Amino acid sequence: MKIKILLTTISLAIAAITSISGCSKDEKDDKQKGLASFKVQLKNSASSLTANATSLKAKLRGVDLVADCAGDQPPGNCLEIGRSPDPDIWINAGCNNDMAQCTNSNTDFFELIDPTAANTVLNSQGRSIEAGVFTKVRIDMLNNDEGNALQCDGAASSIRPVMPITITLPSAVTVAEGESVTVTINYDPSSIDCADGTTISAALGAMTATVTKN
Repeated sequence: MKIKILLTTISLAIAAITSISGCSKDEKDDKQKGLASFKVQLKNSASSLTANATSLKAKLRGVDLVADCAGDQPPGNCLEIGRSPDPDIWINAGCNNDMAQCTNSNTDFFELIDPTAANTVLNSQGRSIEAGVFTKVRIDMLNNDEGNALQCDGAASSIRPVMPITITLPSAVTVAEGESVTVTINYDPSSIDCADGTTISAALGAMTATVTKN
């Protein structure tokens, strides 16, 4: 009898601990439903990596998507139907998961002429967001208000590109739950002249984006 009571007590204790510790496997699986995995990469689309400028560095805050909510809902109702109008697919790790918290001190430079190192950082995140239909990509760099967020050939540049850079996709992209997607940001820096800030602004403003399903 004592053994039976002891086993019953242990079983109740285990059940209580399981309840307190969190979700069951089914509940965790339910939370993953409707999500798609996104990665971001930069691509120097010039014929070669060489350019008039050998280095162009910017401080990236994040990249997000614009959801197409215009089908049967006005954009203002996106949140009401459970979808963020601008889901973040990459946020700088120094910004505490919030682009608004990016500062000059917690945001590192990303090299754009040869983005190999930058892509290692970008591709390591792989954020999951709600599946849906998306029409635009936004790239947000730290504002260059004090000339400390953009460098060309190692020297601080005083230009102030308009942020965020909003890119309309060639056509709306439908992403289903469970899919893995890569967003590639394309740009051609071959015409950049570090002495002429307008060429930097033009190159950044001419960015395009493609979306591929892995």
